[in-house]
Amino acid sequence: LAGALAGAGDDARRQQAQELYRRAVAIYEKSPNEHHVALAATLNSFGGFLESQGMAEQAEPMYWRSLEIHEDGLGPDHLEVASDCTKLGELMRGMGRLEDAEDMLLRALRIDETHLGPHH
Repeated sequence: LAGALAGAGDDARRQQAQELYRRAVAIYEKSPNEHHVALAATLNSFGGFLESQGMAEQAEPMYWRSLEIHEDGLGPDHLEVASDCTKLGELMRGMGRLEDAEDMLLRALRIDETHLGPHH
């Protein structure tokens, strides 16, 4: 529902989407397994929403938490980790933090090449 509202054109619906994302994160955080993949997915979606609204500084911690959860639950070389690194790298690039962006994007590339080969 939050994703559908996020795409709506008016500010009231976007505000409602932001509140739904916050509630979803809070619900997952109360679950017995705080490092659950569903929490990571919700954080990732919330980060993307915030980024699309021009709130890069607020999106960044969402992406970092998603990365941490995926690293802890799936291992540091999983494709979900590469996806998180790519999102962080692109966010950092957009914020003008080019060295940080390069580090994240190169990490994502290494993981992708390990799983998919260098010519994928």
